[in-house]
Amino acid sequence: MAQNGNFKEKFKQNMNHYLKEAQNLSKFHLTIDEIAELWGISRRTLFRYMKEFPELKKAIERGRLEAKKSVMRAMFEAMKRGNATLIIFYLINRYPEQWKDIRNIRVTGEEGGTLKVEFVPAKKQEKKEGESESDKG
Repeated sequence: MAQNGNFKEKFKQNMNHYLKEAQNLSKFHLTIDEIAELWGISRRTLFRYMKEFPELKKAIERGRLEAKKSVMRAMFEAMKRGNATLIIFYLINRYPEQWKDIRNIRVTGEEGGTLKVEFVPAKKQEKKEGESESDKG
């Protein structure tokens, strides 16, 4: 990692360059960690610079917004071409009340009573299935 003081001076002197670069890197889905690593500073330092230089934070946010729009445009184009999986994914996430794929099912016994579950060992079950009419007596 570069010494933070040295980078800070470079950043101030070339702010327009770094703002454009931050926006472009964000547009290509790079994370804060990845941008910091490319610049030779720590993640913590980059967050501190984002507070100190609000225009840096805005540049990263603009890049992320461009990335999001790009993904959404591609998603809608794929849905127009009939990508059923993507259509289902979109509907489930966008309209969960109407399209959720989890159903609540309640199982009860007779007349809404308690459900009786009986465990039958395999040998008893085989014998019951193998009984003939004469065995039942």
